[in-house]
Amino acid sequence: MNAIKFIQQNGVDAARMVIGCAEMGDVETPNIDDLKRLVESVDMLKRFGGIELSKEWILEYSSFPYRVELKQAIADYESIYGGEHV
Repeated sequence: MNAIKFIQQNGVDAARMVIGCAEMGDVETPNIDDLKRLVESVDMLKRFGGIELSKEWILEYSSFPYRVELKQAIADYESIYGGEHV
Protein backbone atom coordinates (compact mmCIF):
# COMPACT_ATOMS: atom_id res chain seq x y z
CA MET A 1 0.00 0.00 0.00
CA ASN A 2 1.38 3.42 -0.81
CA ALA A 3 1.70 6.15 1.81
CA ILE A 4 -1.18 8.28 0.48
CA LYS A 5 -3.64 5.38 0.52
CA PHE A 6 -2.45 4.38 3.99
CA ILE A 7 -3.25 7.83 5.40
CA GLN A 8 -6.54 8.01 3.51
CA GLN A 9 -7.65 4.69 4.97
CA ASN A 10 -6.07 4.85 8.44
CA GLY A 11 -5.48 8.51 9.24
CA VAL A 12 -2.47 10.62 10.16
CA ASP A 13 -2.32 9.32 13.75
CA ALA A 14 -1.98 5.73 12.53
CA ALA A 15 0.78 6.91 10.18
CA ARG A 16 2.61 8.47 13.14
CA MET A 17 2.34 5.17 15.01
CA VAL A 18 3.75 3.20 12.05
CA ILE A 19 6.62 5.68 11.71
CA GLY A 20 7.43 5.34 15.41
CA CYS A 21 7.37 1.55 15.25
CA ALA A 22 9.50 1.51 12.11
CA GLU A 23 12.09 3.76 13.73
CA MET A 24 12.34 1.31 16.64
CA GLY A 25 12.69 -1.55 14.16
CA ASP A 26 9.36 -3.14 15.11
CA VAL A 27 7.72 -2.77 11.70
CA GLU A 28 9.13 -3.04 8.22
CA THR A 29 7.52 -0.93 5.53
CA PRO A 30 8.89 0.22 2.18
CA ASN A 31 6.92 3.47 2.34
CA ILE A 32 8.27 4.91 5.59
CA ASP A 33 10.02 7.89 3.93
CA ASP A 34 6.88 8.80 1.99
CA LEU A 35 4.77 8.34 5.11
CA LYS A 36 7.07 10.63 7.11
CA ARG A 37 6.97 13.32 4.43
CA LEU A 38 3.18 13.22 4.24
CA VAL A 39 2.75 13.42 8.02
CA GLU A 40 5.24 16.31 8.16
CA SER A 41 3.29 18.06 5.40
CA VAL A 42 -0.01 17.72 7.27
CA ASP A 43 1.68 19.00 10.44
CA MET A 44 3.18 21.96 8.58
CA LEU A 45 -0.20 22.99 7.23
CA LYS A 46 -1.65 22.80 10.74
CA ARG A 47 1.10 25.15 11.97
CA PHE A 48 0.19 27.60 9.20
CA GLY A 49 -3.50 27.56 10.11
CA GLY A 50 -4.77 24.98 7.63
CA ILE A 51 -4.89 24.49 3.89
CA GLU A 52 -6.65 27.74 2.98
CA LEU A 53 -4.36 30.00 5.03
CA SER A 54 -1.34 28.13 3.68
CA LYS A 55 -2.50 28.82 0.13
CA GLU A 56 -2.89 32.51 1.04
CA TRP A 57 0.71 32.58 2.35
CA ILE A 58 1.89 31.24 -1.01
CA LEU A 59 -0.10 33.83 -2.97
CA GLU A 60 0.73 36.84 -0.81
CA TYR A 61 4.39 36.32 0.07
CA SER A 62 6.55 35.54 -2.94
CA SER A 63 9.78 35.81 -0.93
CA PHE A 64 8.54 33.69 1.98
CA PRO A 65 11.53 31.52 3.11
CA TYR A 66 9.56 28.26 3.39
CA ARG A 67 7.59 28.78 0.19
CA VAL A 68 8.92 25.66 -1.59
CA GLU A 69 8.29 23.44 1.44
CA LEU A 70 4.82 24.90 1.95
CA LYS A 71 3.92 24.35 -1.72
CA GLN A 72 5.02 20.72 -1.41
CA ALA A 73 3.00 20.35 1.80
CA ILE A 74 -0.09 21.70 0.01
CA ALA A 75 0.44 19.27 -2.88
CA ASP A 76 0.89 16.38 -0.43
CA TYR A 77 -2.22 17.37 1.51
CA GLU A 78 -4.31 17.59 -1.65
CA SER A 79 -3.01 14.21 -2.82
CA ILE A 80 -4.29 12.72 0.44
CA TYR A 81 -7.52 14.61 0.97
CA GLY A 82 -8.25 16.12 -2.44
CA GLY A 83 -8.44 19.56 -0.86
CA GLU A 84 -11.66 18.54 0.92
CA HIS A 85 -10.37 17.69 4.42
CA VAL A 86 -10.90 20.16 7.24
